[in-house]
Amino acid sequence: MLGAEVTQNGPMSFQTGNPEIDRHMSRVFEQLGQFQTVQQELAEAKETGTGAAGLVKVTVGPSANLLDVALDPRAMRLDSISLTEAIMAAYQAACDQMNHRVTEIMGPLMPPGVRAGDVVGGDGLKVVGEDGTSKDPMAAVREALDRVNRLQR
Repeated sequence: MLGAEVTQNGPMSFQTGNPEIDRHMSRVFEQLGQFQTVQQELAEAKETGTGAAGLVKVTVGPSANLLDVALDPRAMRLDSISLTEAIMAAYQAACDQMNHRVTEIMGPLMPPGVRAGDVVGGDGLKVVGEDGTSKDPMAAVREALDRVNRLQR
């Protein structure tokens, strides 16, 4: 009898009675758990860059989305061009730090020759389906389980 339990945040198990399939599915669930951990870390990631000797601070999220801009009152003494350059420099520094952070988070999961930035977008980790569209990792595993269930019948 085929039994499968898939939960979003808890342990996952898959028992078919076939040791080979069970071993492979165990590895799939292990990798899925790693993906979920990475996705959570990415969702919480924030990096801050500075410009104009610390007078300007910019915070970005994992997809380089602007989360915060903080200006020291002394930054208002800068002319508009200098202030713009300071904001852009702070933004670039924050993005560079975020790229490093994403690589750090994703690095252990990346196969040789694949850059983390090629896999992660603004919506977090995605799995590419057979039709070439992005899918949520949990949805991809559910579809794989459905295919296995159909094959077992």
